[in-house]
Amino acid sequence: MNTDTEKTQQCSTSVVQNARQTERGVFYCKECGKNFVNMARVKRHVTHVHLKKRPFKCNICNKNFGFLCNLKTHEKNIHGQDIKMLPCTLCKKQFKTLGSLQRHTDNVHHKIKNYACLYCKKPFGYQHCLMIHMKCCKKIPQGLVNK
Repeated sequence: MNTDTEKTQQCSTSVVQNARQTERGVFYCKECGKNFVNMARVKRHVTHVHLKKRPFKCNICNKNFGFLCNLKTHEKNIHGQDIKMLPCTLCKKQFKTLGSLQRHTDNVHHKIKNYACLYCKKPFGYQHCLMIHMKCCKKIPQGLVNK
């Protein structure tokens, strides 16, 4: 039987060798076929889902979780601990982290767009929105894109 260290090394090697970028610009997990936007997400998935690494621990019942969001959901649903939400002072939308609130304020209210499409130069406030756009945009012939 494989030790955890051997399993981690085998799985890490497997991810690097087999989680290549597909024609659609996505990476996939060899174990289950799930698609991801980058190699870092594949590695995180393999570590928490397939290797069963659980670094987040509930302080009340000592149950371990692979993802922080799962721990927070557990704390709220099982132990009745609500996460303190931070409201936007401009629209009252609520956020779990100060970083999320700041990104929202910058992107939505101050119209700061730090990401731009490599093909048509359209600006975006969030990187994930840019990535979705670029998957479609790169299929459009360059002469047809409005600049």
